[in-house]
Amino acid sequence: MLKNSGTLFLFPSPISDSGMISTEDKAFLLEKFQDQNCRLLVEDHKPARRRWISWGLPREAIDQMTMFNEHTMEDITQGLIGDLKNGQDMVLMSDGGLPGFCDPGAELIYKCHTEKIRVHCRPFFNSVMLSLVLSGLPHKNFSFLGFPPAKKNERIQFFKDNQKKKETLILMDTPYRLNQICEEMELSFKDRMLFLAMDLDNDQEQTWLLPIAEIMKKLGTQKLKKEFVAIVGPAGFVGY
Repeated sequence: MLKNSGTLFLFPSPISDSGMISTEDKAFLLEKFQDQNCRLLVEDHKPARRRWISWGLPREAIDQMTMFNEHTMEDITQGLIGDLKNGQDMVLMSDGGLPGFCDPGAELIYKCHTEKIRVHCRPFFNSVMLSLVLSGLPHKNFSFLGFPPAKKNERIQFFKDNQKKKETLILMDTPYRLNQICEEMELSFKDRMLFLAMDLDNDQEQTWLLPIAEIMKKLGTQKLKKEFVAIVGPAGFVGY
């Protein structure tokens, strides 16, 4: 990560307007609002205002919220990246659900990765969807491949069989097979981007987004043993 840069925090919110948040999430938002070096990014002011007030958070925060959506992203993304690189934190909230899923937040997340800016999500119950969003990779279409076969020869054939799929691909496996999975994926997906989400939601969390060949260089002789989800980017994708 870029030294002294800020963090982009993703804040999953209830799908229903009347949904409540946990005490811990409320304390997190209050802390970030009170932090003069943090900015709140919302999809639309009106629903964000309704939710914020219903959660019992300070009304004065509403006027400080920055609207980030398909209408504003082109004009403000580079400025946001610059502020993050200069040490400002940001909290990205959607109108409901997981920010960055099928919305402009994906591009902001991806740009954070390319600029080595940390992206972190508040606790979320589904590691597959969380990993997909944290990757910032395009996911208008995606396939969940599940767990590859346990036997090496069958696994290599499994990746070959899925090579023709051009959309974003999601898979997971046991921690001790992380290195093997990456090595075998390189044989079939060597020209594609790979996102590794490792040990999510704990102090050892790591996320890598690089071409698969670069991931292999980064692994080097390391024998990693981490809970992980792997996201293979769509064929031909090199950036937004």
